Amino acid sequence: MLFFIFLSKFLCEIFPIHLNEPLEIYQNLKDKTVVLVKSTIMVKNQNDLIWSEADPSIPLMTSLRIYKTGGLSSNEKVELFMDNKYEPHNVFLFTSYEGAGFYSFDFDVQSKVDNLYGLKLEIYEGRPQNTEIVSGIDYHLTMLTEKVGEILDFARKNFEMEEMGEEDEAKYVKLYNYIFSLVYKISFLKIITLFATIFYFNKSVKDFFITNKIAK
Repeated sequence: MLFFIFLSKFLCEIFPIHLNEPLEIYQNLKDKTVVLVKSTIMVKNQNDLIWSEADPSIPLMTSLRIYKTGGLSSNEKVELFMDNKYEPHNVFLFTSYEGAGFYSFDFDVQSKVDNLYGLKLEIYEGRPQNTEIVSGIDYHLTMLTEKVGEILDFARKNFEMEEMGEEDEAKYVKLYNYIFSLVYKISFLKIITLFATIFYFNKSVKDFFITNKIAK
Protein backbone atom coordinates (compact mmCIF):
# COMPACT_ATOMS: atom_id res chain seq x y z
CA MET A 1 0.00 0.00 0.00
CA LEU A 2 1.71 3.17 -1.24
CA PHE A 3 0.81 6.75 -0.28
CA PHE A 4 2.58 9.77 -1.77
CA ILE A 5 1.88 12.51 0.75
CA PHE A 6 3.56 15.87 1.05
CA LEU A 7 3.27 16.47 4.77
CA SER A 8 2.64 19.86 6.20
CA LYS A 9 4.32 20.82 9.42
CA PHE A 10 1.75 18.76 11.22
CA LEU A 11 0.03 15.53 10.20
CA CYS A 12 -2.68 13.64 12.02
CA GLU A 13 -4.49 10.97 10.04
CA ILE A 14 -5.69 7.36 10.24
CA PHE A 15 -4.53 5.19 7.34
CA PRO A 16 -6.17 1.79 6.67
CA ILE A 17 -3.43 -0.83 6.47
CA HIS A 18 -2.94 -4.48 5.58
CA LEU A 19 -0.70 -6.63 7.75
CA ASN A 20 2.84 -7.04 6.42
CA GLU A 21 2.21 -4.47 3.64
CA PRO A 22 4.30 -1.33 4.28
CA LEU A 23 2.68 2.08 4.38
CA GLU A 24 5.06 4.53 2.69
CA ILE A 25 4.99 8.26 3.36
CA TYR A 26 7.39 10.60 1.58
CA GLN A 27 8.53 13.87 3.09
CA ASN A 28 10.81 16.55 1.71
CA LEU A 29 12.96 17.53 4.70
CA LYS A 30 15.52 20.25 5.20
CA ASP A 31 18.99 19.45 6.55
CA LYS A 32 19.23 18.42 10.21
CA THR A 33 15.50 18.56 10.88
CA VAL A 34 14.07 16.75 13.90
CA VAL A 35 10.98 14.63 13.24
CA LEU A 36 8.75 13.24 15.99
CA VAL A 37 6.47 10.40 14.87
CA LYS A 38 3.63 9.15 17.04
CA SER A 39 1.85 6.02 15.85
CA THR A 40 -1.24 4.31 17.23
CA ILE A 41 -2.59 1.02 15.93
CA MET A 42 -6.34 1.28 15.44
CA VAL A 43 -9.01 -1.38 14.92
CA LYS A 44 -12.24 -0.75 13.00
CA ASN A 45 -15.42 -2.23 14.41
CA GLN A 46 -17.03 -4.28 11.63
CA ASN A 47 -20.54 -3.35 12.80
CA ASP A 48 -20.46 0.42 13.25
CA LEU A 49 -17.17 0.99 11.31
CA ILE A 50 -15.79 3.16 14.12
CA TRP A 51 -12.05 3.25 14.81
CA SER A 52 -10.76 2.51 18.32
CA GLU A 53 -7.30 1.95 19.77
CA ALA A 54 -6.12 -1.66 19.59
CA ASP A 55 -6.29 -3.78 22.73
CA PRO A 56 -2.83 -3.80 24.42
CA SER A 57 -3.26 -7.52 25.16
CA ILE A 58 -3.11 -8.32 21.42
CA PRO A 59 0.44 -9.17 20.23
CA LEU A 60 1.35 -6.31 17.90
CA MET A 61 4.47 -4.89 16.33
CA THR A 62 4.96 -1.56 14.59
CA SER A 63 8.11 -1.28 12.51
CA LEU A 64 9.44 2.00 11.12
CA ARG A 65 12.19 2.19 8.52
CA ILE A 66 13.38 5.54 7.20
CA TYR A 67 15.26 5.87 3.93
CA LYS A 68 16.99 8.72 2.12
CA THR A 69 15.73 8.64 -1.46
CA GLY A 70 16.73 10.23 -4.74
CA GLY A 71 13.21 11.57 -5.20
CA LEU A 72 9.66 10.36 -5.76
CA SER A 73 10.51 8.77 -9.12
CA SER A 74 13.83 7.29 -8.01
CA ASN A 75 14.40 3.69 -6.91
CA GLU A 76 17.48 4.73 -4.95
CA LYS A 77 16.92 4.17 -1.22
CA VAL A 78 19.48 4.21 1.59
CA GLU A 79 18.27 2.96 4.97
CA LEU A 80 19.07 5.35 7.82
CA PHE A 81 16.78 4.28 10.63
CA MET A 82 14.98 1.15 11.83
CA ASP A 83 13.05 0.52 15.03
CA ASN A 84 10.42 -1.95 16.22
CA LYS A 85 7.80 -1.22 18.88
CA TYR A 86 5.49 -3.70 20.57
CA GLU A 87 2.69 -1.51 21.93
CA PRO A 88 -0.41 -0.05 20.24
CA HIS A 89 0.86 3.47 20.96
CA ASN A 90 4.48 4.35 20.09
CA VAL A 91 6.88 7.27 19.65
CA PHE A 92 9.79 7.52 17.19
CA LEU A 93 12.42 10.25 16.92
CA PHE A 94 14.56 10.92 13.85
CA THR A 95 16.89 13.63 12.50
CA SER A 96 17.58 14.15 8.80
CA TYR A 97 21.34 13.99 9.26
CA GLU A 98 22.00 13.01 5.62
CA GLY A 99 21.05 16.45 4.36
CA ALA A 100 18.05 17.98 2.65
CA GLY A 101 15.92 15.91 0.29
CA PHE A 102 13.18 13.31 0.16
CA TYR A 103 12.90 10.78 2.97
CA SER A 104 10.69 7.70 2.90
CA PHE A 105 8.93 6.69 6.14
CA ASP A 106 7.92 3.01 5.80
CA PHE A 107 5.51 1.73 8.46
CA ASP A 108 4.79 -1.99 8.84
CA VAL A 109 2.30 -3.52 11.28
CA GLN A 110 2.33 -7.19 12.22
CA SER A 111 -0.19 -9.14 14.29
CA LYS A 112 -1.34 -12.72 14.72
CA VAL A 113 -4.93 -11.56 15.17
CA ASP A 114 -6.93 -10.85 12.02
CA ASN A 115 -8.71 -7.48 12.22
CA LEU A 116 -9.44 -4.38 10.17
CA TYR A 117 -6.36 -2.40 11.17
CA GLY A 118 -5.48 1.22 10.72
CA LEU A 119 -2.48 3.30 11.70
CA LYS A 120 -3.05 6.71 13.26
CA LEU A 121 -0.02 8.89 12.57
CA GLU A 122 0.92 12.20 14.16
CA ILE A 123 4.06 13.70 12.68
CA TYR A 124 5.75 16.81 14.03
CA GLU A 125 8.54 18.45 12.06
CA GLY A 126 11.05 20.77 13.71
CA ARG A 127 12.70 23.82 12.26
CA PRO A 128 15.75 23.13 10.03
CA GLN A 129 19.10 23.28 11.84
CA ASN A 130 17.21 23.40 15.14
CA THR A 131 16.70 20.48 17.52
CA GLU A 132 13.58 22.11 18.97
CA ILE A 133 10.35 20.36 17.91
CA VAL A 134 7.35 22.51 17.06
CA SER A 135 3.90 21.61 15.83
CA GLY A 136 2.43 23.02 12.66
CA ILE A 137 0.03 25.15 14.70
CA ASP A 138 2.91 26.97 16.37
CA TYR A 139 4.75 27.30 13.06
CA HIS A 140 1.81 28.85 11.23
CA LEU A 141 0.93 31.12 14.16
CA THR A 142 4.51 32.40 14.11
CA MET A 143 4.30 33.09 10.38
CA LEU A 144 0.93 34.82 10.83
CA THR A 145 2.30 36.95 13.65
CA GLU A 146 5.18 38.06 11.42
CA LYS A 147 2.78 38.99 8.62
CA VAL A 148 0.58 40.97 11.00
CA GLY A 149 3.70 42.72 12.28
CA GLU A 150 4.51 43.78 8.72
CA ILE A 151 0.98 45.17 8.32
CA LEU A 152 1.33 47.12 11.58
CA ASP A 153 4.63 48.55 10.39
CA PHE A 154 3.02 49.55 7.09
CA ALA A 155 0.16 51.27 8.92
CA ARG A 156 2.60 53.12 11.19
CA LYS A 157 4.53 54.43 8.20
CA ASN A 158 1.30 55.69 6.67
CA PHE A 159 0.59 57.66 9.85
CA GLU A 160 4.06 59.22 9.71
CA MET A 161 4.28 59.95 5.98
CA GLU A 162 0.76 61.00 4.96
CA GLU A 163 -1.20 64.10 5.84
CA MET A 164 -4.71 62.78 6.19
CA GLY A 165 -8.04 64.41 6.70
CA GLU A 166 -10.10 63.63 9.77
CA GLU A 167 -12.24 61.08 7.90
CA ASP A 168 -9.23 59.21 6.47
CA GLU A 169 -7.47 59.34 9.81
CA ALA A 170 -10.50 57.83 11.56
CA LYS A 171 -10.49 54.96 9.05
CA TYR A 172 -6.80 54.28 9.67
CA VAL A 173 -7.26 54.44 13.44
CA LYS A 174 -10.13 51.97 13.23
CA LEU A 175 -8.06 49.64 11.04
CA TYR A 176 -5.05 49.99 13.33
CA ASN A 177 -7.13 49.16 16.42
CA TYR A 178 -8.59 46.12 14.66
CA ILE A 179 -5.13 44.85 13.71
CA PHE A 180 -3.83 45.44 17.25
CA SER A 181 -6.78 43.46 18.65
CA LEU A 182 -6.05 40.66 16.17
CA VAL A 183 -2.39 40.55 17.21
CA TYR A 184 -3.41 40.37 20.88
CA LYS A 185 -5.79 37.48 20.22
CA ILE A 186 -3.22 35.61 18.12
CA SER A 187 -0.56 36.05 20.80
CA PHE A 188 -2.92 34.80 23.50
CA LEU A 189 -3.87 31.77 21.37
CA LYS A 190 -0.20 31.10 20.66
CA ILE A 191 0.64 31.07 24.38
CA ILE A 192 -2.17 28.59 25.09
CA THR A 193 -1.09 26.41 22.16
CA LEU A 194 2.54 26.54 23.26
CA PHE A 195 1.77 25.37 26.81
CA ALA A 196 -0.56 22.64 25.52
CA THR A 197 2.10 21.44 23.06
CA ILE A 198 4.82 21.42 25.73
CA PHE A 199 2.59 19.48 28.15
CA TYR A 200 1.56 17.00 25.45
CA PHE A 201 5.13 16.49 24.20
CA ASN A 202 6.61 16.11 27.70
CA LYS A 203 3.96 13.51 28.56
CA SER A 204 4.71 11.62 25.34
CA VAL A 205 8.45 11.62 25.98
CA LYS A 206 7.92 10.54 29.60
CA ASP A 207 5.69 7.66 28.48
CA PHE A 208 8.29 6.74 25.87
CA PHE A 209 11.09 6.53 28.45
CA ILE A 210 8.94 4.58 30.91
CA THR A 211 7.73 2.15 28.24
CA ASN A 212 11.30 1.49 27.14
CA LYS A 213 12.43 1.20 30.79
CA ILE A 214 14.89 4.07 30.37
CA ALA A 215 13.45 5.86 33.38
CA LYS A 216 10.86 5.28 36.09
